[in-house]
Amino acid sequence: AASLGIRIDANQATVDDWLRLPGLSIHQARSLVDISRVGVKFYCIEDVAAALGVSAQRLKPFELILIFSYYEDETEDK
Repeated sequence: AASLGIRIDANQATVDDWLRLPGLSIHQARSLVDISRVGVKFYCIEDVAAALGVSAQRLKPFELILIFSYYEDETEDK
């Protein structure tokens, strides 16, 4: 997938984006989206693994596909 240029921003991914990762269930994809919506940020593959309750080693093959970008919260005062 990475060689095809597929990149997924872990902090803005939709259910459909998450489902591009082989082995991820619809339940897991929805869970990740729900977690993001309540304000949890993913900073690394280990954060995604912890959210799913799986080992980080299981998700290591997806490191080249996942992007962990930082976005300032819209609700923060400037």
